[in-house]
Amino acid sequence: MHFLTELGRERFSQYERDLCKGDKSLDVMFDEDGSVWFAGIPNRNDFQRLRDLLTKQGHSVQISADKAQNR
Repeated sequence: MHFLTELGRERFSQYERDLCKGDKSLDVMFDEDGSVWFAGIPNRNDFQRLRDLLTKQGHSVQISADKAQNR
């Protein structure tokens, strides 16, 4: 969390803490058209490994995770 103002620090500093292992979790959502959506905090390269696995199985995969590394 980055506090931009003192007012923000006063109001939200109680929520600032180190990341715990339990914080890294994913939610999975399924659309009626068969699309699968993940949201949350994955471990490093989790989505890239999932993409590679699913692509090898013939699935169409698009990810938005850390596109800067793909350049």
